Amino acid sequence: MLIVTADEMREIDKYTIEGIGIPGVVLMENAGSQVVQNLKEKMSIKGCKALVLAGHGNNGGDGFVIARHLGNNQVDVETWLLSDIRKCSCDSVINFHALVHSGYRLKFWDEKNHDLLLARINEADIIIDAMLGTGVQGELREPYKKITETVNNAKAYRVAVDIPTGVNSDSGEVVDWAFKADLTVTFAFPKLGQFLFPGADYVGELKVADISIPPIVVKEKNPRRYLITKEKARELLPERPQNSHKGSFGHALIIGGSGSMAGAPLLAAKATLRSGAGLVTLAVPRGIQAAVLSNSPETMCVGLTETAEGHFAVNSAKELRELYRKFSAIGIGPGLGMFAEGSAWLKEIFTTVQPMVVDADALNILANDLSILSERKSPTIITPHPGEMARLIKKDVEFVQKNRVNVTKQFAQEHNLYVVLKGAGTLIATPSGELFINPTGGPELSKGGSGDVLTGIITGLLAQSIPVLDALILGVYLHGLAGSLASFPSNYSTLASEVINKIGLAIQQTMSIHA
Repeated sequence: MLIVTADEMREIDKYTIEGIGIPGVVLMENAGSQVVQNLKEKMSIKGCKALVLAGHGNNGGDGFVIARHLGNNQVDVETWLLSDIRKCSCDSVINFHALVHSGYRLKFWDEKNHDLLLARINEADIIIDAMLGTGVQGELREPYKKITETVNNAKAYRVAVDIPTGVNSDSGEVVDWAFKADLTVTFAFPKLGQFLFPGADYVGELKVADISIPPIVVKEKNPRRYLITKEKARELLPERPQNSHKGSFGHALIIGGSGSMAGAPLLAAKATLRSGAGLVTLAVPRGIQAAVLSNSPETMCVGLTETAEGHFAVNSAKELRELYRKFSAIGIGPGLGMFAEGSAWLKEIFTTVQPMVVDADALNILANDLSILSERKSPTIITPHPGEMARLIKKDVEFVQKNRVNVTKQFAQEHNLYVVLKGAGTLIATPSGELFINPTGGPELSKGGSGDVLTGIITGLLAQSIPVLDALILGVYLHGLAGSLASFPSNYSTLASEVINKIGLAIQQTMSIHA
């Protein structure tokens, strides 16, 4: 599903109106009626008290339509225009008069009746936010700030029209206050800021409403941002033939581990197997080989030359050369640790021809010398968390989190690789400039080992010769879904090993039409 910015949506609306010939007032009518339809699917609205808060933009015009449809559904509705009617667009004015002529109550806000509005907010069962829409930039001004603060403390069910007031539709920024929605009904396409934090926390349940924009308009404007959906993931999951064997599904190599971190490569290897790889080999420092073998009977394990501190020795990279031809994909980094000759060691590893997933301390070694990337001629995927991404670009974590989209896209294009930036709303950026946002998963994945599981899942999918981008989309989607499935009874207590155990169920639910 495409994701758009505010400017892109304005251009899409403009082309629909001027190029296709669908009047703006028709789009506005469709938008307002869809909000009411979605609300009716959530609750019984007949006899409820509803308050519609309308600004002077097209968002307010949508609010006038909503108020009329609510009244037509026997809702006790009152609309407050928080701005000057003379500032309203032509389409909004048309729907303003339609609301007035329909006989439903409408009031104009001013400082004298501000307390009356606050009282109405506290009396309402339903509050509709049609105040500012996608035009918000910076701090909310009055009266919107005080009104929004009061609404958020009210008992009412809160519905945002297109995007909650106070949330930047491109960045997800919330400067001070924003409308805290229970339900957001957005039009035609989801907006980027609805998936970026902190704005995503204000959206509530998100519904995307069809307002009759023809597909040809999208082809004309060609946004290259996508939301990963279950339908897309199901489309990418290949059926497994009955007449198959372990060799049919590839052989993955996981390189990692050190004297104090034997668990991380084990987690990655088990996740690789759970995601469908036919064979998995672990390459670890020789000192932990026995422990790894005893804890993972399904995997093979190669012990390589190590340093006195339990890290890979620099010549261990050459020891792997004879084995590389066996493998169809490589994952590197879990439990690796930092060591003196890490850059030279990694440079040698990077000469391999298999698709490679680079994570954890392999990323931290890479951050010390990005020129190592020049050794890679085959598909490369890096899977940093925000701290690792910050080290790669020589910025702080706050900068990364405020600029997740631009940071991810820029690094992918500059270095001709794929970036999976982990975190709430994991991002995938491609070398060609596409961006994908993953909606699955939650705070249960905020725990050590979760990243190793993702590395394993993606490596396992790549090992099966699934195309790189397809494997990334599937990998992040399944990882998040498995996390959610593992979070019962509490997302406080979820372990990475429990996420691994739910990968199969996540695959089953993704393949199912009904789940």
